[in-house]
Amino acid sequence: MKTRFLALGAFALLGAHAAKAEVFFDTLNSPPVTAGQLNFGSAGTGSGDSTVAASFSLATPTDLAVSLALFANPQALTDSYTVSIVSDTGTTSGTAAGLGLSSQVVYTGATASLSANASSPSIITFQIDQSAITAVADSNNEYWIEVSTAGNNVSWAYNGDGSGFGTAGQAIYSNISLGGLSPIASAGNALQMSVDAPEPASLAILGGGLAGLGYIRRRRAAKQG
Repeated sequence: MKTRFLALGAFALLGAHAAKAEVFFDTLNSPPVTAGQLNFGSAGTGSGDSTVAASFSLATPTDLAVSLALFANPQALTDSYTVSIVSDTGTTSGTAAGLGLSSQVVYTGATASLSANASSPSIITFQIDQSAITAVADSNNEYWIEVSTAGNNVSWAYNGDGSGFGTAGQAIYSNISLGGLSPIASAGNALQMSVDAPEPASLAILGGGLAGLGYIRRRRAAKQG
């Protein structure tokens, strides 16, 4: 019995450790001094942007978990939005230069499912496979998360002080509101987004813990048999 409790305790610790991730970019957990949003317009014909994007650095392509703070007001039942991973046009590592031509769609959502409250946006989380990142990889280790919409009522929240992890050398882009690329350092605005990846070492440790717990259970069952 004591062995079982020790094993379960170790398993819980391993699970907690594996939940930790390597963070590449995070402005979701940085309380903003002020807040706002970039609004979208259908194909650039509305009052807002047809494309809004945020850049981040990633030295080696890997599986990623991405979260964005989006809301829709009004919530149109027929409108949708698309998220893509996009290459960067620059060649200098650590500095975003602009959206490249290579892109992969990684998520599609309905605006009806988004919060209608600007002060409490929905946090949309999705996975990006390593293969999608490799497909758009370039030499400067910079990438963009791009959101586009078929309607004109989606907004991407931002913090007004530009704070957060991984924001150095990064930029935000909008084709109308900002007239193109705007470095976070000069604009002072950072679109609310997090980009992270599970730690492979933690997953290996967790796998070892599962194997050990299974062995203990099999040995106990054999004794009882």
